[in-house]
Amino acid sequence: IDLSSATCLPGLIDAHVHITSDSNNSGYKSLGVSIPRSTLTGAKNAKTTLQAGFTTIRNVGAKGYSDVALRDAIAAGDIEGPRMLVSGPAMGITGGHCDSNLLAPEFHSVSAGVADGPWAARAKVREIVKYGADLIKICASGGVLSKGDSVGAPQYTYEEMKAIVEEAHKLDRKVAAHAHGTESIKDAIRAGVDSIEHASLIDAEGIALAKQKGTFLVFDIYNDDFILKEGLKVGMLAESIEKEKQIGKLQRENFRKAMLGGARLAFGTDGGVYPHGDNWRQFPYMVEYGMKPIDSIRAATLEAAELLGLAGHAGAIAAGHFADIIAVDGDPLKDVASLRNVKFVMKAGRVYRNDARLEAADGKIRIVLVGDSTVNDEGGWGPGLRASFGSEVEVINLAMNGRSSKSFRDEGRWAPALAAKPKYILIQFGHNDVPGKGPERETNAKTTYRENLSRYIHEARAAGAEPVLVTSIVRRNFTPDGKVIVDSLAPYVAETRALAVESNTPLVDLYASTLARAERLGPEGCADIDARDKEGKRDHTHLGPKGQQEIGAMAARELTKVVTSVQNYLN
Repeated sequence: IDLSSATCLPGLIDAHVHITSDSNNSGYKSLGVSIPRSTLTGAKNAKTTLQAGFTTIRNVGAKGYSDVALRDAIAAGDIEGPRMLVSGPAMGITGGHCDSNLLAPEFHSVSAGVADGPWAARAKVREIVKYGADLIKICASGGVLSKGDSVGAPQYTYEEMKAIVEEAHKLDRKVAAHAHGTESIKDAIRAGVDSIEHASLIDAEGIALAKQKGTFLVFDIYNDDFILKEGLKVGMLAESIEKEKQIGKLQRENFRKAMLGGARLAFGTDGGVYPHGDNWRQFPYMVEYGMKPIDSIRAATLEAAELLGLAGHAGAIAAGHFADIIAVDGDPLKDVASLRNVKFVMKAGRVYRNDARLEAADGKIRIVLVGDSTVNDEGGWGPGLRASFGSEVEVINLAMNGRSSKSFRDEGRWAPALAAKPKYILIQFGHNDVPGKGPERETNAKTTYRENLSRYIHEARAAGAEPVLVTSIVRRNFTPDGKVIVDSLAPYVAETRALAVESNTPLVDLYASTLARAERLGPEGCADIDARDKEGKRDHTHLGPKGQQEIGAMAARELTKVVTSVQNYLN
């Protein structure tokens, strides 16, 4: 295995995830998800998380014991995923953050982890351990995504938490306490919990207590962005958005104070609130709010291993440890965001991702193109892109006439793109997504089109390929004064650009490049690149032979700006 061009580091650890949760099913949408379905969702999420470089996770709350089943399936080698420590159902008070509060009284809905009073709580700890949990998760205060509670309000009492901790520690299980509220944080630390999750409203006394007791603080300081931008779209309650607005910024500032105060910090992201596989997104925020890049990485390796009871086994590349090794393009000590560029994953000595293997057998870099007829070999820029690279680059063009971001998948054309095992997948849709193309093809730019592209991105990454978004080439229709007509493509182009930024996906902005060219040359200057029908009439959307070569070369040049590994192969 040659990783000489990459940066190697220990497999990463996320100490706070909900691996069986789907970030698209929040609030009332979650009521329709069964325990078997969430378990299967967890299997998909586990593979995605492993491919993202996280070789160990701690799952803190799941429906039923779905996380126990998932952990055991991974350990048995039935499915791929990270090493898991799991809590089973989270414990909480009646009507609290960890109860089910969405249904009317006649449904008598009570979450599996509800227990009130010290003795009932002790019994619940015993029950959860009986059914396979590695740790106990409790809800000490209100939360953001629950209905009807105040985010900082105390829920479990000190006496209840003390009983839980005593019982759990007696059974050799650690305790993780969900606690946003100031007093709940301090009560939980005094009760002896092993970690405080969220810690949003921690004060100076709480930081000092955590330092004194050696209690880990697990701040999830990325997902505020996802909740505020996407929360309502995925079903989060309006009151949850308001609660997040109250605490999101405070949590980040208190993360800084806790770090400066010397408290022990472990990396945890609340994966499942946002899409799994994006766990790396928290690292830049940790650095922005005061951590050195190396310390943010330590929080996700050595410190998290200590919290999980895996010190000496995980979190380091050393003799006697699990052989958990990942490699990334770039230097995360200079730019911690390069941790998104995972190219190699080994867990316990087995390789689960090796992008070098995604090159063709003869060592070529394989690029797959997916999209519509403005990309394919008949009337698109694909042939010109292929011709722009030397023999070291293999371009497979799977784009098809008349396909949209919806119909391309519905017709089963996406699976062959993944099966080709490319290093890069270039994705361009839009021309057939616009209104008027019929229900089998058209999408809404801000909703279904964006969702389709997001799904392509996540699935490409899960398959070990690097997705590259490409904006559609401009339609060369002009006004009488020679200006390009802005048509129905514009909203789709805007959403492609926005998604590229939000998902940290490389973008080839062909719309901008071809628009600038068209406006510079005018109608007659564009005539030589237009396709022609049998009668010689100009086609202002598709490309003739000259256009295929010229726009393809333009696409290749733009690609080398965002995918540097192919720069040296440009003709």
